[in-house]
Amino acid sequence: APTLAIPYALFEGAFLGGISFTFQLKYPGVPLQALLATFVTTLVMFGLYKFQIIRATEKFKSVVISASLAIFIVFIVQLVMRLAFGSSVPYIFESNWLGIGFAAFVAVIASLNLILDFDLIETNAAYRAPKFMEWLCGIALLATLVWMYISFLRLLGLLSDD
Repeated sequence: APTLAIPYALFEGAFLGGISFTFQLKYPGVPLQALLATFVTTLVMFGLYKFQIIRATEKFKSVVISASLAIFIVFIVQLVMRLAFGSSVPYIFESNWLGIGFAAFVAVIASLNLILDFDLIETNAAYRAPKFMEWLCGIALLATLVWMYISFLRLLGLLSDD
């Protein structure tokens, strides 16, 4: 993990820079708003976790993981439809009330994944997990933050279309 973490972070930074640049051209100001939403949401979720307002119970974990997998499947279907047929999943990737609602749902689920990351970090620290787990937890948190940022970009872009 320590060997791949830095190249992964660099690649992720270049990837996000490209996406942010594209969104800035199409929707001026949206990347900054998405960045601010990501930071504020992260701080709020950390506060909710730290003060045990939201707890990572087994039921909570199963709901968030199930929703995350469902979103992943929808995006894979969308990718296959786009590449194979040149079409799209109807309505949920468009700038209408259903598309905006789906984008908001994705942003909420991405945000709730932070609770899972915080729990993973806290659990590994409590059990004095091996050193490599620090890197794994860091990459998991980074991946969630990137997903949140992209979700906020997409949501704010759809809202800007209307």
